[in-house]
Amino acid sequence: MIRTVTSPNRTGPGIMRLLHNDPHKIADVRCDAEKWAADQGLMSDVIDSVLIIVSELATNALRYAAGPGIFVQLCAVRLPPDDACGVWIEVWDDARDVMPDRQEPDHIAESGRGLFIVDQITGGFWGAYARRDGKGKAVWAGLKIPAT
Repeated sequence: MIRTVTSPNRTGPGIMRLLHNDPHKIADVRCDAEKWAADQGLMSDVIDSVLIIVSELATNALRYAAGPGIFVQLCAVRLPPDDACGVWIEVWDDARDVMPDRQEPDHIAESGRGLFIVDQITGGFWGAYARRDGKGKAVWAGLKIPAT
């Protein structure tokens, strides 16, 4: 799925992490994301969703990227089109020619459900774009935060 959206307006601090091509480092970025989300005062169910999205997007990037690593970014934002509070998660890798494609899950396969899960959690508000510098792509997901 390739969806174009206007970059959301940041409303607070974010984090950006480099993960070298080591799947074990996904646990580190999950810990960073969990601390960041808790520091933002997010409720536990929202934090759980953030962690799932981070894990799925980072895992896919590490699986398909050929370069030395990936970048993971999280930030608090106002999401289009209704300016709702949310979390923006973006993962950059060097695999420009491999764009993500959400598949219907195969119930007996051991993999292939990640983007389906991201799609379900975000209500379909995710996508990808080729980076302007020509060095890969970014896959993003926007997660609205329920009003309390």
